[in-house]
Amino acid sequence: AVPQKGLVSGPQAWGLSAMITYENDMKIVFQFTGSVFPRTIPWAIISAAVSLCEKLLPEVWEGALGKAYAHQVFSISVGFLLVFRAGLSYGRFWEGRSAINVMTSKWLDACNQVVAYDRITQDPKAIQDAYLFVRSQVHLFSLLHALALQVLQEDNDLAKIVNEAAAEEPDEFGHCETLMVLGGITPQELALLSEIEGRPYQVMCWIQRDILLRHKAGGMSVPPPILSRCMQAMSDGFNAFENAAKIQDTLFPFPYAQLLNGLLLVFALSTPIAVSAFTDSIIIAVALSSLATMGVIALEEVAKEIENPYGDDPNDLPLSTYQLKFNTWTKQLLDEAYVIQKSGQHLPDLETTLLSLAVGAPAAPPPLVSGFSSSPSGLTNPSHRAARSYQVRQ
Repeated sequence: AVPQKGLVSGPQAWGLSAMITYENDMKIVFQFTGSVFPRTIPWAIISAAVSLCEKLLPEVWEGALGKAYAHQVFSISVGFLLVFRAGLSYGRFWEGRSAINVMTSKWLDACNQVVAYDRITQDPKAIQDAYLFVRSQVHLFSLLHALALQVLQEDNDLAKIVNEAAAEEPDEFGHCETLMVLGGITPQELALLSEIEGRPYQVMCWIQRDILLRHKAGGMSVPPPILSRCMQAMSDGFNAFENAAKIQDTLFPFPYAQLLNGLLLVFALSTPIAVSAFTDSIIIAVALSSLATMGVIALEEVAKEIENPYGDDPNDLPLSTYQLKFNTWTKQLLDEAYVIQKSGQHLPDLETTLLSLAVGAPAAPPPLVSGFSSSPSGLTNPSHRAARSYQVRQ
């Protein structure tokens, strides 16, 4: 491949790290960004108030709890439910990350196979259209990945799908409002996708149709069983996408959440009384009651924080960064030296390619470019682009 200056985009180019980076030492105790401790303060105040009342008005609270043993059994039960809840939430978080990783790797694999299979094209006429096909496929795979991530974010605003020039710089946690697509989204694609809900499904349909039309026209000169591998990789990626989406659209069961929140309220009110039975000091009683309540509530808040890993909180997965990484890897598949060697033509930039596909005319061969254009041109229905190109050529 021809080395291209400025090709890399993604976390390396932005100088970013994903999510919250930290050193596992005592300093993180005092870090408020991404911390759940501030959310435990109201509960700690309730426990401190109850503890203070118990010490200032002992005759009112005398015998209110009875034996402390009952509270110990209750605390163990709450602790068991909390640990189980936190374990399930972390399982959801890690499953979501794993599903996105499989989705990305499978679609990268499929894109790589499409480019590799097309490189062994023998038909001279099909070789002339190689750069059009490869560039459009890279664009569609980038669009497919971005739309899938947008579904996970529960965001339907296609205006946030932008090209490189309009892409926002992610924040320190890898989040931003926009998702960058190689070549952006054309007005025609925008009009078509705005009318449907299953946008990733539609884009994958466009990719598969273009592949079949390309194979029929003489490109991708591999046997059908081999060609079906890229179709299977796309299908596996979509299965991973559905596994990621089920976490986003399936809430934690309501009865369990209701029960646990009710028990936590009882815990916050009863713990100060139990603690007061072991000490006569007002300061120690208030401090121990507050800390015990904060610890238990903090575990519940951690579970709620990570049970849905898709969003823009500091502890959520950096989906915008994943899109930038996907774009980096797909752009590396564009081996310009291959097309130069096969057809003797230079590769146009993506804007020229998309324009030629839209109007059905060959793209002018400008000098070698470093990357994708910053502004996409108009494009007709992608499911008909390859057919139109081949009809013009014939």
